[in-house]
Amino acid sequence: MKKSNWAAGAILLLMSYHVFAQTNADLYAIPKMSTLQNRNYSSGDEITIQGGYLPLDPYTKFIGVGLVYTHAFSDFTAWEIVNANYSINLVSGLRRDLTENFAAQDAQFEQLQYYATTNLQFTPFYTKNLLFNSKIVHSQLAFIAGGGAMAYKSGVKPGIDLGLIFKYYLGEVMSLKLDIRHYTVLATEIRNNLALVVGLSFKISGFEEEAQEVKFDD
Repeated sequence: MKKSNWAAGAILLLMSYHVFAQTNADLYAIPKMSTLQNRNYSSGDEITIQGGYLPLDPYTKFIGVGLVYTHAFSDFTAWEIVNANYSINLVSGLRRDLTENFAAQDAQFEQLQYYATTNLQFTPFYTKNLLFNSKIVHSQLAFIAGGGAMAYKSGVKPGIDLGLIFKYYLGEVMSLKLDIRHYTVLATEIRNNLALVVGLSFKISGFEEEAQEVKFDD
């Protein structure tokens, strides 16, 4: 009787060890790669119509209206070949007060006439979100950096820019862009500025490319 009890206990012990070892093996197993989703919209060359606001100059606020042409090398890299903008100058309340009450002259204040840059674009993030629990919105986030020229009344100044582009797809052809970009003017007498831009983009190439499969760890 004792021998049978010992045998039964040994069997139960072995079975428990096997279950525990299997659980640990599953817990610490290396995750396998599996497909989570496909990219619905591929990148291609684009033309963007945009309007922006540059608010940091205390004396003059600028409204930029421009065109952008972007060439895509892949879904992750692109070259913003030209980003050209015409500037509309708005006199601030501070500047108006200085000219009306302190005999300041308009010629003393810099006026931005136009600006143009060329930039490299890197897009590591592609997302799919649920809008108001009813509609799927596809979007991507890009980092951008480059340089160009800014033409003021006093002359053309070189500059560099860094920024982010939030892109929301409206379909295969059209997309909405929200662009936040910081401009550093390489001239001591000119203030740096920030551009808040909204643009409407039209895809003109890359329709034949298949959507790229995106993979993530389990």
